[in-house]
Amino acid sequence: MARIVMKFGGTSVGDISRIKNVAKRVQREVEAGNEVAVVVSAMSGTTNQLVAWTREISSLHDAREYDTVVATGEQVTVEVTKPSGETISFPTNHTFSDDQIEWFKAGSALNIIKARSGA
Repeated sequence: MARIVMKFGGTSVGDISRIKNVAKRVQREVEAGNEVAVVVSAMSGTTNQLVAWTREISSLHDAREYDTVVATGEQVTVEVTKPSGETISFPTNHTFSDDQIEWFKAGSALNIIKARSGA
């Protein structure tokens, strides 16, 4: 058994057909007995559209509000990609428009996944 982090960019999850392909790839790894953490981007073109809408409304947008709007792209992809999976939220450094997931730096993201799986 291995721990695998699978990252899928916007093109890989660009439409429902591609999302189904991602789900099949993840399922194969799970069936092989691997612990799998899946990271997805917003569907292709979604982030650009959200950024454009935010800028069109106001060039003086609040950084926190901007991040909230732009993050919805990833949130949609997560929800349509995980038919029965668990979502784990990771705390960030709260630097709006330049967030860093602190746990990945320290390697503790996999420790959280391991603890939740009871392994």
